[in-house]
Amino acid sequence: MQGEHKTTGLLKKWIEDKPAAILVDSIHLETDTEETVDEDGVLEGGDTDHCVIIGKKIILIDSKAWKKKASYSVNEEGVVLRSNKEFPGGNVRIRQAKHLWEEYLANFEVDIECIIAITSEEVFVVRDRTWWRVGYKLTNYDDFYKWLDKIYERMEDDEKSVIYYDLVAEVVSMCVKPYNVQKELLPNVYHLLGKSN
Repeated sequence: MQGEHKTTGLLKKWIEDKPAAILVDSIHLETDTEETVDEDGVLEGGDTDHCVIIGKKIILIDSKAWKKKASYSVNEEGVVLRSNKEFPGGNVRIRQAKHLWEEYLANFEVDIECIIAITSEEVFVVRDRTWWRVGYKLTNYDDFYKWLDKIYERMEDDEKSVIYYDLVAEVVSMCVKPYNVQKELLPNVYHLLGKSN
């Protein structure tokens, strides 16, 4: 959660001078292959931490608060390695998430790009040929803005100023409800009061 909050703060700052950019946090598409694989025990599969919508450009972003002071790279299968070794959580699902979102938003002819943002400090990301080919960009904290800027610069100017409200509504409809700790701890009380949230 800390990593996600940190990335949300960065994204809010990044979209400040982009009036047509819309940030949506914590969205979920149903999938049959959901499983807990993250080293922090976070559910992976149809979950997407952040989505930035600019025109018909969709930027899907997953935040990872992995170990700091480490080196991360990507192998040919798209698995993230820490110090050239596999680790729990390195088998990221962002390419599958991209496919799910492409299917879900097929009527809108969107262009989807994916980023995995490592929010930990003093992290080095190896940018070799494999890094460019895997279908997502693994970034550290320092290079996150740079990569977002590159995506934005490649967009057509007319797309940068358009908001497709029906597209935004489709994405927002998949938002995850905020976690309610009272309901979790006292479900019978909420049931008796007739409250669902």
